[in-house]
Amino acid sequence: MRISKEREDLVYTARLAKEAKRYDEVAEAMKKVLNLDVEIELSPEERNLLCVGYKNVVDARRLSWRALSSEELKEEAQGNKFYVEQLKKYRQKVASEISTICGDILTIVDGLILRALDGESNAHYHKMKGDYYRYLAELKVGDEKQNAAAKSKEAYETATTVARAELPPTNHIRLGVALNFSTFYRQILNIPVTAFWVAKIAFDEGVAEINGKLSSEQYVKGLSLLMQIRDIYHMKITSHPSKMHTMHSTT
Repeated sequence: MRISKEREDLVYTARLAKEAKRYDEVAEAMKKVLNLDVEIELSPEERNLLCVGYKNVVDARRLSWRALSSEELKEEAQGNKFYVEQLKKYRQKVASEISTICGDILTIVDGLILRALDGESNAHYHKMKGDYYRYLAELKVGDEKQNAAAKSKEAYETATTVARAELPPTNHIRLGVALNFSTFYRQILNIPVTAFWVAKIAFDEGVAEINGKLSSEQYVKGLSLLMQIRDIYHMKITSHPSKMHTMHSTT
């Protein structure tokens, strides 16, 4: 299918904005691409531009939210009620921005899942869905936090099932799913043993095939993710040696 000139121009704009690190404009250009052809699946480059744009837009605000939360705790410990109130309002403003961004990309991803034509796209979009519900779970409380965590877990589980069925162990999407699912278990559910095993299984399976027939680009992507995964499960061993020893003894 021939790609329209307008689509090509928007993708080029997104590409330039990415190089210039103007990620809000990357995200905006890719939203326009999606609105042009609602039935056409994104190419790998377009998919990457969408992912990079929204990830950087939301990450900037996640960093702000964490910094404000930390400062709020410091002021609260010192009994500075006025500053605590000001920080709380500012933090809530940032949290609202994060919620809006996450809601926007989650709506987009739900539509992209329906268009997905292969396992890699399907796994990638479900991973994104898990990621953005995880970001919501980071800042929500009570029932809203539990709901976001449950939806994140469900999306990661689907991404894992698709990735393991249709992608090789060294595929960067499959490794990325394992890496982020492990992070979810560690940071959101606070279950370090499960986080350890999600990471370790992905690492062991990937290492077994990393020296196979991979292109140089695939090798670099796969190796980079494998090293990140290795760091995660090594951290689990250091943090919880007795639990890990018990788990090893029973396998």
